[in-house]
Amino acid sequence: MNKVRHYTVEDRLLDTGLSSYLEEIREMGQDIVRFEVEFTYPESRERRDRAFDEFHRLIKEVGGNVIHGSRLELASIQYFACLADAPVSAFENITNQTNVRFLRASHVLYFRPPGQSSVSAESNETVELESEFQAEEPFGDPFVAVFDGLPLENHELLQGRLVVDDPDGFASKYVAGSRIHGTGVASTFVMEI
Repeated sequence: MNKVRHYTVEDRLLDTGLSSYLEEIREMGQDIVRFEVEFTYPESRERRDRAFDEFHRLIKEVGGNVIHGSRLELASIQYFACLADAPVSAFENITNQTNVRFLRASHVLYFRPPGQSSVSAESNETVELESEFQAEEPFGDPFVAVFDGLPLENHELLQGRLVVDDPDGFASKYVAGSRIHGTGVASTFVMEI
């Protein structure tokens, strides 16, 4: 027989890595912690807006805030999330008995540590290569696999050095401006090896 129960604060933190992340933040003596909030994905845009607004109101109660412009909705995979900052003290009691209301917000699925990289898409700066730079011709078969974003395959420094396996044809819908991270990761491997 299956038991039906309420989704708890512990459920929102289970296997997310947030508990050990919070310990690291405390050890560094930081007062504010940044984290990812993943919400349920109601079909109605109006319900998603209400869930987001409710969470924003609740996190402000403890002196926290949602990071401006961090709200992300991907309908194709029903992903709805944002980044937020809150005092690390708000996480002192991460049980269902907590009186910190944002930890119990009904539309929150998970609290996680934030991603490990950040890219500003606002810059349109062009970087010129030094004219004397000449990369050696690539040789041999690929020996590193990268599963972290789609790179610009014909970037001047990567041309002929990558094999992109794209059986589902994602590249045709992946605009160049969204390939900054993948290009950076691929460049790191190509230049270091």
